[in-house]
Amino acid sequence: MAFWSSWKRRDPHKAVGGTSKMTMASVRLLRADAERGMNYRQLSEKYGISDVAASLIVRRKTWERV
Repeated sequence: MAFWSSWKRRDPHKAVGGTSKMTMASVRLLRADAERGMNYRQLSEKYGISDVAASLIVRRKTWERV
């Protein structure tokens, strides 16, 4: 199967590669929680990721296109 044919069938709401704990929807929710005042430690516990990962997502160092 060619790469391009499999790329077209991907769900746009899921992470590319399929190994991420986060989805596009959960990234949006995490950023909204951060705007409401949750700190990185609270975000990491709620979403099951590290506090560094939460920080990178909020600061758009990762998941920058969401």
